[in-house]
Amino acid sequence: MLLGSAGTLLWLWRALPAVDPPPPNLSAEVPHVSVLVAARNEAPNIAACLDALLALEYPPDRLEIWIGDDASEDATAAVVQAYANRVPRVHLVSITDRVGQAQGKANVLAQLARRANGTLLAITDADIRVPRQWLHALVPACDVQTGLVSGVTEVTGDTLFSRLQGLDWLLALEVLRVLDVHRQPQTAIGNNMIIRKDVYEATGGYEAIPFSITEDLALFRVVRNLGYITRVLFQPEVLAASAPMPTLAAWLRQRRRWMRGGLTLPVALQAGLLVQLLTYPAVLLAFVDYPVLSCLLLGGRWAGVWLFARKGLKQLKRVHFLKYLLLYEGYAAALYGLLLLRSLLPGKVDWKGRSY
Repeated sequence: MLLGSAGTLLWLWRALPAVDPPPPNLSAEVPHVSVLVAARNEAPNIAACLDALLALEYPPDRLEIWIGDDASEDATAAVVQAYANRVPRVHLVSITDRVGQAQGKANVLAQLARRANGTLLAITDADIRVPRQWLHALVPACDVQTGLVSGVTEVTGDTLFSRLQGLDWLLALEVLRVLDVHRQPQTAIGNNMIIRKDVYEATGGYEAIPFSITEDLALFRVVRNLGYITRVLFQPEVLAASAPMPTLAAWLRQRRRWMRGGLTLPVALQAGLLVQLLTYPAVLLAFVDYPVLSCLLLGGRWAGVWLFARKGLKQLKRVHFLKYLLLYEGYAAALYGLLLLRSLLPGKVDWKGRSY
């Protein structure tokens, strides 16, 4: 198992391109973009999200922002309305009913997409802060052959827990980038993506897609089934910032929701993830009889993790995360082991105050 774990990491290290090409320049005719944001109980985050969207390096007359308030129980709607009163291209929509099969976030996005005027739909979350060049990079990548393009997101924060979450996200997205390069794309990044509106409408919209708590994965699969190319951009221009999960309980709720979607991934990929998860339990069992061999193999795994992480983090100009790598190994072993045990228990997934 340790050999498999180290071998997988070394293959990923070799497979990741040395660097992504820089974003192409926007064409003379700048596309009209509609940014869609689903918000539920996001009063602490939505102002920073809107500030980042309004600071985008994109022609203001070719950009509109739609915020869907999903029955928030806090001041989310009031905060957004204050922006809408000052900036005409910010629109607030109160979501009070459902359309088709859509629920939760998918339902909000379905209704915002119906109102959107752009030829491209950029989707992010209310707790995300996009970089200034976000659309400058995403828009040209979404060409006539490409239906959907994802960026990358990092968790930011001052605590050790938030920094380990940040490294966790970046390593996972690095794996997705490698798979994408080798024409084995697995999902879209729902808090950081853009889709052509004609492609979105060809899917029937979220209201026609069978409900999934991981709505980005569901949309991605329909887009792929329609024959469109999807891409993951792995470059600083599309590196957005996300608020961290503040507590272990919140982290478990988030990851359990993601795991529900992960259970529908290809068996080979699920097996690879399981091997990574079971590496440390295997080390503890083997150490009793083979202490030297176990230490050597564990050192090989750490070297593989370091090489893989450094290559991707260097591309994103986030090499400073390497100093947390050994701590991250303990974080991943403990928390994902706990997540696996939690996921074996029956029960619904709780998210944003709702159960699914």
